[in-house]
Amino acid sequence: PVTQAEWQQVIGSNPSKYSGNPRYPVESVSWNDVQKFLEKLNARGGDYSYRLPTEQEWEYICRGGPITQDQSKYHYYFAKSKTDLTPNPTDDLAKKANYFDSQLQKPSEVGSYLPNPLGIYDLHGNVWEWTSSLWVSGGSGRVIRGGGWNTVAGYCAASSRDWIGPGSSGSFLGVRLLAVPRVKE
Repeated sequence: PVTQAEWQQVIGSNPSKYSGNPRYPVESVSWNDVQKFLEKLNARGGDYSYRLPTEQEWEYICRGGPITQDQSKYHYYFAKSKTDLTPNPTDDLAKKANYFDSQLQKPSEVGSYLPNPLGIYDLHGNVWEWTSSLWVSGGSGRVIRGGGWNTVAGYCAASSRDWIGPGSSGSFLGVRLLAVPRVKE
């Protein structure tokens, strides 16, 4: 997810309710806020342009890339927590897991857990993440993925999805971006 420090560097302010740590994911951002962030970030130029993932891209990334049909039965991808000394991680969620079932009462630092096979952190439960996809039932609702720190574990599954209006925000709602190489002219 985009950290509070990264957001502040581009926008100049931090909207997050839990703003005590620049390594926390930025939260309390609406889809509309994210569009302004993307506009400013992409105006800087550089080798990459940035955008929100579609909900299908988000799930592909969450599951760690191409998977077999047998692997798709798992609802969560975990590498072990940096502090988890159990010998074999599983698909089960324990109540003691970091941000599942509201144990911490706030987001965790980005990178608190080991990355998935693609090297991507915090796809389950830190903050819900905006996607570029519209909710299929019409209207302007946008799909969010990943579950949040205030969400029960079932909503943090790789296949779980919900929607919210583009002007809505909350301390459970953040953003993850895709970096796309710019075409050199």
